[in-house]
Amino acid sequence: MTNPPRNRSAGPRLDPIDAAIIGFLQQDGRMAAADIAEHLPGVSPGVVRYRINRLQEAGAISIVAIVHPKPLGFVVMADVLVETEPSRTPQVLDELARLELVRYVAYTGDRDISIQIVTRTVQELYSYVYDAVQSLPGVTRTRTYLLPDTRKFTYDWHVPGQVISGAAASAPATEARSTVPHLVKGGPEGHNGETGRGSVFPQEAAPRFHGPVPGAPDDTAAVVGQVTKLRRRMP
Repeated sequence: MTNPPRNRSAGPRLDPIDAAIIGFLQQDGRMAAADIAEHLPGVSPGVVRYRINRLQEAGAISIVAIVHPKPLGFVVMADVLVETEPSRTPQVLDELARLELVRYVAYTGDRDISIQIVTRTVQELYSYVYDAVQSLPGVTRTRTYLLPDTRKFTYDWHVPGQVISGAAASAPATEARSTVPHLVKGGPEGHNGETGRGSVFPQEAAPRFHGPVPGAPDDTAAVVGQVTKLRRRMP
């Protein structure tokens, strides 16, 4: 059973200042509020700190250290589709989520589970799939797909224009609908405790941001310009 698609209005609505703050933090997660405020006309460090806290409380962002597997020697990455006995799927999900080399675990249907594994060698990958995955009670079949080249990770994901209110918002784009309704263990996109481990998508709607923020400028045109320049500098 799949969950209905999320209503676009269910999540938090951001404004150009929020988007700019997020952009700077994506470049440097340790960037001080005072340094961010220097790039945003009319916005004080206190407002930046307030907005960062608000974005974190709403579950819109997490500021964490991201571990990159390849520099540590884990150069082999693969997606593995795991088929299970329907009655044992919940138990298999839990067991897979505990495996150390598994980056994410997602439930895709009645008895299909998608996982991603990183290892040091191809031989280690296939041994790990056989010893740690196929041996689990309830697993009936696995299919392994090597990923020789990965071009994008979601921790680089920029705020889409359709969730930014105000002058910086772009024209509405086609609404993307998730094909993974149940995420059990998060990879790069789910590295905080609230949204990355043991969560079910779509989540309960995050609280909306209502009313003006103290110290925020009434005219966001200058900030819109900063957002545009920031996006052009980002890869």
